[in-house]
Amino acid sequence: PTLIETVSYRFTPHSSDDDDSSYRSKAEVAEAKEKDPLKIFEKELVDEGYLTEEKIAEIEKNIAKEVNEATDYAESAAYAEPESSLLYVYDEEANS
Repeated sequence: PTLIETVSYRFTPHSSDDDDSSYRSKAEVAEAKEKDPLKIFEKELVDEGYLTEEKIAEIEKNIAKEVNEATDYAESAAYAEPESSLLYVYDEEANS
């Protein structure tokens, strides 16, 4: 068995209506960005020669493309039927 504990920080507000400056400072967010494990690992990979700035740009471009395609798909999808809201919440056999 393996347990991986992760700690993350939300860099952006919860939503466009959330004024996160009312409960955290810009300095706090900046400090959290310095401790971002993804950026730390990225730097280690670059420092060790496993990753280049060009490859990072390519990866980020591919991620943006995939996110944009998924967003377009979701925004154009039909709304789910209300009856489907409980599907896969409970064991289907137990409800029969």
